[in-house]
Amino acid sequence: MRLSFVFSRYFSTLFLKWFCIFLSAVVLLIFIFDVTELLRRASSRTGLDIVLLVNLSLLKLPSLVEKLLPFVTLFSSMFIFWRLNRSHELEIVKSAGVSIWGLLTPLAGTACLLGVIELFIINPVASKMMLTYEHLDSRYFQGNQGSLAISESGLWMREQKEGLHTIYHFSHLDPDQKSFGSARLFQSDSSDRFVRRLDAASGHFEGKKLILENVWISAPDQLPHFLKDYQIMSTYNFESLQDAGADPQSLSFWGLPSYVSLLDKSGVSSVKYRLHWHSLLARIAWIVVMVLLAAACSMRSVRQGGTMVWLGTGLLSAFILYFANDVSYSLGVSNKLPPFVAAWAPVFASGLLGGTILLYFEDG
Repeated sequence: MRLSFVFSRYFSTLFLKWFCIFLSAVVLLIFIFDVTELLRRASSRTGLDIVLLVNLSLLKLPSLVEKLLPFVTLFSSMFIFWRLNRSHELEIVKSAGVSIWGLLTPLAGTACLLGVIELFIINPVASKMMLTYEHLDSRYFQGNQGSLAISESGLWMREQKEGLHTIYHFSHLDPDQKSFGSARLFQSDSSDRFVRRLDAASGHFEGKKLILENVWISAPDQLPHFLKDYQIMSTYNFESLQDAGADPQSLSFWGLPSYVSLLDKSGVSSVKYRLHWHSLLARIAWIVVMVLLAAACSMRSVRQGGTMVWLGTGLLSAFILYFANDVSYSLGVSNKLPPFVAAWAPVFASGLLGGTILLYFEDG
């Protein structure tokens, strides 16, 4: 028992050390590339200094790093197993009666703990930073053309078009009929002077045209007047309205369920938010599975030869899995797969692959 504890502490410490080293390298590379991209985007704009661009990159950095944590785990684990193999420490551990599963347990346990810390502690902070980044990006790079907010009272949408600012409020949307319930529109000019207000009992979309029904129109120095129907051109159509809203990355794991509930009440599609919630939860299992895959590709004895081939296979597998995960996510967003299946299927397939290879090469 004492020997097992010593081995577990040693391997856990080794994993943490190299995980931090690889993570630091990834953070530095992402930061450099992201600042370079922001400099390119800012080249055609005035009033954007390097300090602002660095701050923007730092705000976005945690969310970018979160996506790559499973692959940081894979690369650091592969390096650890390769290093232990070359120094013959694996043979020493096995001769002491510790099986491959006994070796993997402390590494997988440490990886799981890191995944839990990332999800429950780091993710809420990263999502708030991402939300701040979105606001600044919209302000400096996109000109604040429009936005959408969801609340208990329904949908609030803001639009800026040809010097006219319009705020829309819809009580709820009907995805089947592409219609909406009661609607209120507030319009003002570029100097924030009130232009008019429209109150409609209902309406529907025809492309980018809003057809308002049973409308009361109020304007300055005029009596309110009633129209049976009224048409307004918008930069939104029903589909873009369904896809608008906050970026899922700007919502924390804890805040996603309540936001999904608001979307369901408002009639807006919540598929991408449900999928993101499952993906965040699946990331913990994904990180653990990466330790398993790293072992499957790195545990072959150096005396048997072909070690570099297996390491190369592991790296190739990582890129294939990354691509497969993106494809599965896209299928989930497009509603071709249920969110649960789209988020968990790549994790399950990767774990099955890694476990099968280990069982084939090891006695356990």
